[in-house]
Amino acid sequence: MDQSNKTQNQSNETQKKGKVYWRGELITKTFLEACIEEVTASGRLGSSLKPNSWITMGEILKKTHGFEVDDRQMRNRYDYLRNHYVVWCQLKSKTRNHYNLVTNSFNFTEEEWDQLCKRNKYVETLKSTPLSYPELCTHLYDGIAATGVNGWDAEETPKKRTKTSPKLAKITKFENEMTTALKLMVQANSGPSIKECKEKLNSLGWGATSPLHKMALGIFCESAKYREQWMLLEDNENADWVKMVSTKLGFHA
Repeated sequence: MDQSNKTQNQSNETQKKGKVYWRGELITKTFLEACIEEVTASGRLGSSLKPNSWITMGEILKKTHGFEVDDRQMRNRYDYLRNHYVVWCQLKSKTRNHYNLVTNSFNFTEEEWDQLCKRNKYVETLKSTPLSYPELCTHLYDGIAATGVNGWDAEETPKKRTKTSPKLAKITKFENEMTTALKLMVQANSGPSIKECKEKLNSLGWGATSPLHKMALGIFCESAKYREQWMLLEDNENADWVKMVSTKLGFHA
């Protein structure tokens, strides 16, 4: 059975009572790539996508995989992946780094996993299944404040909503936008510098005219997280990593 028929059958079999099961890594990959393209072309609406973007996304999923979903189902998937990405970042940022870049997994003990799972429901999934396409998630979600999962105890105590005046709401929105912008600026300039990454790159002897050399320089300019990953790679991992990330970002030699 070819891929298009397979994904079509998955779509037909799993859409029950309005709930959609996003089976298949290829569908997730297409979804994330389409989100990135729409954000690049049309921008965002708050922390999500604009209404017209969801229409385009639905058409892409249907055309590419025969997978039919509505706006609400795509928004739910967008939030689901975002929430898992935020928790994934929180796990990576722990004082003792338990993250394995090669396997895209965490090396916690069972006791540590149990404690983490009790504090946030999204940890349970990350324990058994690695985050799908971390590079694409980083590109799409990095710098966005994720409502409801920022704190480990966000699921435990619901907070009472209070009314906010239109004037105060406008000020708060402006402050949030400025905070997000500042976070993006800090993230873009934090971590290893491009100069440090170039020094490691030059030590590999690829040469300035090498396609891998050029693609690596482009990756260094994307974000600090890519530069951090680059500095952690072993010599035998560098070439494959550059090819993989370049493909994700759409770079061409």
